[in-house]
Order: sequence, then C-alpha cells, then structure tokens
Amino acid sequence: MRFTILLLMIGFTLGFGARASSSDTSSVHDISIGQRHTLTSTILGTERAIQIGLPESYDTSDRTYPVLYVLDGQWQFLYAVAYARRLHDVGGMPEVIVIGIPKTTPDELLFYTEHESSASFMAFMEKELIPYVDATFRTRPNRTITGWGHSGGFALAMMAQSPALFSHTIVSSPFPAEPMQFDAEGDNAHRARQTLYFGVGDNEEIVKTRTDALAKSLTEAAPDYLSWSYVHNDGEGHTTTPHKVLHAGLRYSFSDFKTLTFDAAGLASFNDFGGLDAIRAYYKQRANLYGVEAKVDDDTLFNLLRLAQEEDNLGVFNEVLEAFPQYTDRAVVYHVFRYGNFYAAHTQWQKAIAIYRSVAERAPKNAAVRIKLGDAYAAQDQKDKALSAYHEALERTDNPKMQADIQGKIAALP
Repeated sequence: MRFTILLLMIGFTLGFGARASSSDTSSVHDISIGQRHTLTSTILGTERAIQIGLPESYDTSDRTYPVLYVLDGQWQFLYAVAYARRLHDVGGMPEVIVIGIPKTTPDELLFYTEHESSASFMAFMEKELIPYVDATFRTRPNRTITGWGHSGGFALAMMAQSPALFSHTIVSSPFPAEPMQFDAEGDNAHRARQTLYFGVGDNEEIVKTRTDALAKSLTEAAPDYLSWSYVHNDGEGHTTTPHKVLHAGLRYSFSDFKTLTFDAAGLASFNDFGGLDAIRAYYKQRANLYGVEAKVDDDTLFNLLRLAQEEDNLGVFNEVLEAFPQYTDRAVVYHVFRYGNFYAAHTQWQKAIAIYRSVAERAPKNAAVRIKLGDAYAAQDQKDKALSAYHEALERTDNPKMQADIQGKIAALP
C-alpha cells in the first residue's frame, strides 16, 4: 500500500472589516485547527482525505496520545476538536489526536452497512488508516470512534466485527442499530475496559425502535468489561443530537481520567474514597493509562481545601497542605490568602504567618495581607514585626478608612 500525503492547513482568520492596512497597528493571524492528509488506498483503489487535529501540546512534548476517529468528518471534525480541547482544559479527558474521516461526496455509501462497499471501508480503516496514523503520529493503544446516523451504525458494526480495535464507541441516532452478540466463551475476565455511549433525539421513532432493542440486548447480556449508557435526548432533533451525545460520550468514555472532586457529599465522600492515599493511587493509575504526569491535580487539592474550610475541618486542611506544601506557590494568590485566614481563625499563628508572608511576596502592592500579617505577629506578641507590617500596609493604601484602621491597630500595640 502506498500513501501520498498532501498537507493543507485547515484554518480560519478572525477579523473585523477589511484587513489591516500598513498604517494600522493591528495585525491578522490565522488560527490553525489541523491538517488534511491525502492517502492512496490499495483496498479502496482511490485516494482518501483525512483530517488531523493534533493536541496543543503535541509539538512541545514527547508524549503519546489516544486517538479519536470521527466519521462524517465533513460535518463533525471541527466541533469534535473543540469539544476534545475544552474537555481536556477542564480535566474531563486527556488530550487526544482527532482524526476526521469525511465523505468524498454527499451520496457516498461507504458508511452504509446495508451496502456491500462498507466492508471494504472497514478493511481500509483497520488495515490501512489506523496503521498509518499509528506509524505517523505518537499514539497510544486507546482509540475512540464516533459516528452519527449511518456512520453511527457503521461504528457499531465495527465494534461488533473488531471488538478489540476501539476502546470507546460513541454514536448518535445510529442506523441500523442491531442487538449485539458477545463471545460467552472468550477470556472476558482479562479484557481491557470498553465503553459504549449511544443516544437518540425526539421524532426518531425508526431509529429509537432499534436503539431500544440494542439497549435491551445489552441489559440482558453485556459482558463485565463493557460499560454502556443509552440516553434519550429530549428536545433535540436528528441534526442536533450528535452535539450532545459526543460531548457527554467523551465524558463517559474517559470517566477514569476525570479530575477528582468531592462536592456531592463533601469530605465524607473524600473519606469514603480512601483519603489522600487513594487519590494518589488514582492519579498514578491515570498516568499509566494515558501517559500523563502522576501528580495529584491542583483542582483536586483546591476542592479539598475549599471543603475543609466550608466544613471547618482543620484536620483535613492541615493534612492536604502538609502533604502538598508546594501547592500554595502555584495556587491563585487570593485563595492562598484565605488559607492564611483559616489558620488565623484557628489560632494557628505560625502557619498563618508563613502563608501571609508568601502572599506578601507575590502581591508586593497589597495592603490587606500586610494588615493580616501584622495581626498575626501581634497575636504572637511580636510587636516589632507587627509594627513593621502595619507600616508597610500604610505605605500601600490611600483609603482613609483602611488607614484609620491600621493606625488604630498600631496604637493598640502594647
């Protein structure tokens, strides 16, 4: 099999009105979404274009990445890239390489499983496209396929025909959707985790009849290694359902990557989870699965510290900051200031002073933290240090009320 590669930038330019003239101070730059490669396929006997969306960190790292294969790329590629990037930004999934597989003509039948040509396209994907992607880019053996309508039915057929090829399958309004048969004699206990997420919208009764039957077959016979979810998207039509299904499906598929938070039941759920040791183990396992750093996510630490403050739990608060002392160097300075206030409220003056001093270094013009620092020193009967902190605060504010408050604190010093 021979591949010829044509690289074209898929991009767009954001601007208002005409392009800037030489006298304007503004400038216009293209925003790159990805590339288009043209492959010559022996199996199909023709050229196929594919769309490539690389993760934003791809060029600055040597990591390997999972791959998201997007059928009907002519419609779905751009928002698949957008969803994948945004979900990664908020800790919902790892960075992925997005591969769009567009139709060459609107009436192309390769995704129609009722048509004989679909078997050739399955062979192209398994024997030519996926090996090409794996050989060209730094990939991990964690693949997701998504499709809509007939391409959703195609994705289900690929899942049934080659169950080990994709870790995750996400389909919206799939047609046809047939009940699945599973190998009851296979070594299912040692199979890697797989997921299936599928959904339909309103007014899709022909599709819904079959997806309901598929859900029934899964309820009765889905193997332990397969996690699945089926949703009816009320208020969505055939053309809008794929947007909701893909977004929710990515979150479902990568639920073993999500950033840990414990808002549902507060610190009780943190304790039930197993505490900090279990959190460290979770992030270590996530690193092994997805090739990312094994460190505990800062958002998890922020969540635990916020809950400890809300529940007035000094024990958990101390446990987190003692286990991750560098976190306060990275956290938002306002949040760190509040950590100092929490320690002060519990008369943990030395810890409060250490935090206030670090905040003062990061916020050299801030008067409020120097007032708090002066208060902490005063509580420790360190008059000279308290006086110095109050004077530094005076130098940093022109607010009459704040100035009067500081003067009152200075006068109250013994």
